[in-house]
Amino acid sequence: MAYCIAPGKRVTEGMMFAAARTYVEWHNRFREPKIRLEVASYFRSPVAALLELQRRGAEVVLGFTTSDTGLDAASAAERLKIPLIAVSASTSMLAGKDDWFFRVQPSTRADSSAYSRFFRFRNIGTLAVVAASDNAPYVLAFIRDIYVKGSPRMLGPFLLSEIQRADDALAALDPDGILVVGPTSFSIWASQRATKLWPRAELFLSLWSITGLGPQEYPLLGKPFLFSTAFSPLAISETHPFIAAWREEYAADVTFTVDRTFLALELFRLAAEDVRRGNATSFRESLAMSRHIEGPGGDVIMDRYGDAHTHPYFFRWDGERLQRVSVP
Repeated sequence: MAYCIAPGKRVTEGMMFAAARTYVEWHNRFREPKIRLEVASYFRSPVAALLELQRRGAEVVLGFTTSDTGLDAASAAERLKIPLIAVSASTSMLAGKDDWFFRVQPSTRADSSAYSRFFRFRNIGTLAVVAASDNAPYVLAFIRDIYVKGSPRMLGPFLLSEIQRADDALAALDPDGILVVGPTSFSIWASQRATKLWPRAELFLSLWSITGLGPQEYPLLGKPFLFSTAFSPLAISETHPFIAAWREEYAADVTFTVDRTFLALELFRLAAEDVRRGNATSFRESLAMSRHIEGPGGDVIMDRYGDAHTHPYFFRWDGERLQRVSVP
């Protein structure tokens, strides 16, 4: 079987490729049928990468960790009639569609519901949002989905350049909470600036903000912070066979991206077994089946639209250790 991966230029996509290669080597050592891994970059265009992988005999394509590239790739997959599994492209713009796009990460609609519960639990009445200007399909969908929930009252979104100016009028807003939405490097810088501007406010990081962070890197934020995710860093078991293979290959934390890549490949493996046993006539039909996938950092339930569902986890980094927060 050919399972192909399309890595881009972001750090999380490099981690996705490393996790996919480790998974395939581990799978081929112990399980059948064997998987052949092909790679095509989408530095220039997701469409070009999909065309190249299809030419090489791809049966399914894995890739696209962000929503902007995921949207382009989803349209291309529809035209080319090739199933696409995204690791973490979570914009709600792609939810509930009977198409060729599948993902193992819940949509921003689910994320926003979890964060809204979190804000109410922490008594956040006003929330200042600091957002990156790129990956608009994720940023706008996530902020909009929180706004639709009606709680808390939102200020912004502010760009990093506005926070850097730090004028008296901005400081006088004095929000109860700060939500940073952006890639990891942006989020570290924005968090440091925003908490200096609003020292009383609690700091919340979006899912995108923490995808490239492992527990050893949490101190880079310089302040306690909170976040919600479908992935539990505290659930990782060193005895899990894939985790053992990952640790053998890399001296690195099991991050969100590593966990989601494992789930994406497990979804492919389960779909391949259905096709081989005659339970489905094609990968497209098999991937559209409802199923439960077990992962090292949490399980997901897939629906017929290829959308993932799970119970969210809530965490607080207190400056020294990561703690699970019970949210009613």
